[in-house]
Parts: sequence; C-alpha cells; structure tokens
Amino acid sequence: MANAILEEIFQQLHSKVVNSVSPDAVIDVMFSKKIISSDELGRLRQVQFPADRCRDLLTLLHNLSHLQTFVHLRLALLDECGECSWMLTRSISY
Repeated sequence: MANAILEEIFQQLHSKVVNSVSPDAVIDVMFSKKIISSDELGRLRQVQFPADRCRDLLTLLHNLSHLQTFVHLRLALLDECGECSWMLTRSISY
C-alpha cells in the first residue's frame, strides 16, 4: 500500500525530482537494495547528464515490480539529498 501511494507521489513530483536530485548516490542505494540489477546500474552510469540519468532512473523504477521500490527511493532521497527532503515531506503530508 505505501509503495503504491509513493509511486503516485513520485510520478507527480517527476520534474521536481529530475531537476533537484543528483542521482548517483540514489542509484547506488537502489542497487545495494537489489531494486536495480548490475546491468541496469551499468546502463544508468553511461548516461552523461545527471538530469537524464535521474529521468532514466525514475522511468526504470516505474517499470519495475519490486514491492518496495518507492519506499527505498524515498529513504534514499531523504538520506542522500537532505536539501530535497522538504519536497518529499510536504508532498507526502497532503
């Protein structure tokens, strides 16, 4: 249930996340939690621009069936991106 709600929130926040988040640490967390595979990690690392890397990561996550994808994404963003915690906290409280 929480994952589905967070998925909807992240879809609504897509452009804010793409423009506010440096994706490398988040990608590493998603790999360490076994949300993305080593092949997906390698493909994301080849994307040159951070905003495009973040966009590709979000698109990939929306296509995965892992039951806690967006729970782990939220935790990774809160841990790795303190300056964007306002965006997550405010959006989730609505």
